[in-house]
Amino acid sequence: MNRVGRALAGALVLVGATAVLMGVVAGTASGDQPPAWEPEPGVLGSISFFDANGTEVTSGDIGQHPSAFYAAASGPGRDGDTKAQLKAFTPQVGVPPPLWTGDTLTGATDYPNTNAPPNIAAMTVPVAAGTPGDLSLADYISEFPNNLPDPGYTNLYELRLYTSGPGRTQDVLYFRTDIRVTILGQNNGEFTGVWDVVYPPTGGATGSPTATPTGTPTSTPTGPTGTVTNTALAVDPSGSGPIGGSVTLTATVTPAGVAGTVDIRDGRSDLGKADYTASTGTATLTLTPTEGTHVFGAQFRPSDAASFTGSDSVSVAFHVVNSITKVSVTLVTSPSNTVVADASGEGHVLLAAAVLPVGVAGSVHFFAGPSDLGAGTYTPSLGLAVMSVAGPPGPVVFLAEFTPADPTAFTNADSNPPVTLTVTPHTGGPAPTTPPVVTPVPVPTTPAAAPTTAPPTTPPVASPTPTAPPSGQPLPSASVIVVVSTPTDVGGPLSLSSRSTSLTAFIGLWALLAVTAVGALVHILRRNRRYP
Repeated sequence: MNRVGRALAGALVLVGATAVLMGVVAGTASGDQPPAWEPEPGVLGSISFFDANGTEVTSGDIGQHPSAFYAAASGPGRDGDTKAQLKAFTPQVGVPPPLWTGDTLTGATDYPNTNAPPNIAAMTVPVAAGTPGDLSLADYISEFPNNLPDPGYTNLYELRLYTSGPGRTQDVLYFRTDIRVTILGQNNGEFTGVWDVVYPPTGGATGSPTATPTGTPTSTPTGPTGTVTNTALAVDPSGSGPIGGSVTLTATVTPAGVAGTVDIRDGRSDLGKADYTASTGTATLTLTPTEGTHVFGAQFRPSDAASFTGSDSVSVAFHVVNSITKVSVTLVTSPSNTVVADASGEGHVLLAAAVLPVGVAGSVHFFAGPSDLGAGTYTPSLGLAVMSVAGPPGPVVFLAEFTPADPTAFTNADSNPPVTLTVTPHTGGPAPTTPPVVTPVPVPTTPAAAPTTAPPTTPPVASPTPTAPPSGQPLPSASVIVVVSTPTDVGGPLSLSSRSTSLTAFIGLWALLAVTAVGALVHILRRNRRYP
């Protein structure tokens, strides 16, 4: 199938992913009941699977290439055949198994295989050998997904081993083993998950009057002799964790006291050897996985392969998620756009930065171009930082930058885009004797008409503090206007600027100005920071 076809099939798998996982949780086709089509008539027997070292496995990672390094039949193949091939098939309700759709997982390889591990090389039964270039089960599922809701079919696939020989077509009879696939997610467009054998539950030829008898002929595949070991893997924390967090993998080998090594893998990637203590049978490896889904597994290899078998753990999924809270900063200046310099030759500006979410500890620095003006007065409980600055005529670009106290929980943020303001030259008159006064007023429902009378000749005074609405009544309009009135030329026009912004972003500014005495604000505004 081409890549477009695989992508379309992949979409179908994702649509059915919920049903797949629900089927697993319900124990579908596990040891509680066999697949709906079993026992299957006419099969030759079952298949045993082995890893690259010749150790028998009954579960694994669906992303592994090949899907199985060695697949061995439970009995002899057709007389005269010398090649074996592993294939996968997707069940169809009401359709006989020989007519199901499938694809090859390995090439047709020679058996006996003298290049295989000793126990595999000694087998005279059909054995298919995989290579890293062969399809993984994930590849196959993207082509022929199983989206059946029927409890006897959900999540299930049938793996078959066929034989052939020189000058003859492939036999129509086959060996088979049924597996269950658990889809865990996707990584770079490829499905991640695990598989395990569900039928026959203990291997051997089962389920058909015509199946090969379940004796133990010398040609029956067997794993290494000796004491059987078992490896279990635990992940701490379990399930999921944040980006940048450490994860500890602990493998437990039983029986304890067996010398050897434990390798840890993540899908097809070998993460290296864990720190293994034979006396306790435990091995640990701590790492910091990247964002996304990981499928960890542990593989034990004994030092004395004649006395003990190797073993693989069941794969364990772990999800690394981005749990860092994003912070945003909004900057306003008052006045906005322009301000007229006073008789001292400087324009006075109030900078106010709203930090969301409210309550994040940290600091807010204000910048005039590349110059750091320092940290403003920041109140985390209000999400507000303020600073009063003064500077000479000319344009200036202001920026606010937030740095969290806990960078593992919150992001840095800056007020992008920056705010540009122009200070125009003073045109005459004495310097004002009263500093600017900051007054919050509600946004009017209808824009106020421009004043038609001459402005006062004395510096403006603070407007009365707005009163709170009666109990149970809604707050004022969803915006506020922050107004800074700056005295300019005595007897000349009054420079008055305003900027409207979201109440959500500046509820802290509203609250601060509503509860702070005018005298305290005047004291703050007298302490201007100058730029450049």
